[in-house]
Amino acid sequence: MQAENALVQASRGGDLKGVQALLSDGFDANSRSKDGGTALVSASWNGYLDIVRALLSKGATVNLKSIDAGLAGGRTPLIAASRQGHIEVVEVLLAAGADVHAKDGEGRDALMWASAGDYRRIVKTLLACCSKPGPGSTLGVTPARPR
Repeated sequence: MQAENALVQASRGGDLKGVQALLSDGFDANSRSKDGGTALVSASWNGYLDIVRALLSKGATVNLKSIDAGLAGGRTPLIAASRQGHIEVVEVLLAAGADVHAKDGEGRDALMWASAGDYRRIVKTLLACCSKPGPGSTLGVTPARPR
């Protein structure tokens, strides 16, 4: 396994101790796997709250997008957590400054994915954190309330 993949693999697998050890050994919290994935996106997608916190505490960029074409490249950690229904991860990412207006490679933002999954607590959280939708944002647009 390449060094750049070790952190992403540990994050995908939910190995908190492994992630902590790699970060302590100086691994870059923003390193990418061969396919362009990031540890923070992987942990967010899988709902590994403690790994998300560990990565953020070691400098992971909260808005760094994955670039892996097989997983809708351009996915942010917030989009990943919203798409999978992980409210606690969403809250931590928002507190760390996640961009609610960012879109993935399919042109969808976190709110659209949370709405599509019927994750109502996430929808409410995303709407509450933003007083104004950004340009081209789908904030406020849900399957029940189209443009």
